[in-house]
Amino acid sequence: MRGLFRTMIGVTLVACASRQAAPNDDIPTDGSYRPPEVIVRNTSWEDLELAARGLGRLEFAIRTADRPTQKVAQAQVQVKLSGATGPWKQIMTDEQGIARLDSIAVGRYELRVRAIGYAPAHSEAIVSPGCRTDVEVYIGISAIGIAPPPPEPGRVRVTTCRVKR
Repeated sequence: MRGLFRTMIGVTLVACASRQAAPNDDIPTDGSYRPPEVIVRNTSWEDLELAARGLGRLEFAIRTADRPTQKVAQAQVQVKLSGATGPWKQIMTDEQGIARLDSIAVGRYELRVRAIGYAPAHSEAIVSPGCRTDVEVYIGISAIGIAPPPPEPGRVRVTTCRVKR
């Protein structure tokens, strides 16, 4: 008999922590929804040139949930503008567990992170003009076998720019 333990993370990430959006239909309803830790910066990591062109940045750091300093190399990161049709853009993390998307259109993006031996993570993030949005994904081990240990729950931390008023 085989047991399969999987943990999915479904979160909505917002550019301003005070105006968090409600979960959409893509977020799992099986009780695995966990809100992210959102860190809002004042002015750091802004790029006026990108802002002038109406573009932003998205950077991922993929780590293991049970050992947050352990990098996950060759994790698959998929992104797509929310509501857009067509294929997902796919990138792989480097040996440091980092994946970058520079000069991308602003808007809300759907995110998926997968790696062999780990439970997938599903999320959303908003990319603002001239802002680098950092997404730290801590994925839990997906154990398969006879009486495997319970998986370490995953989590997501987002650091983004403060919305100027």
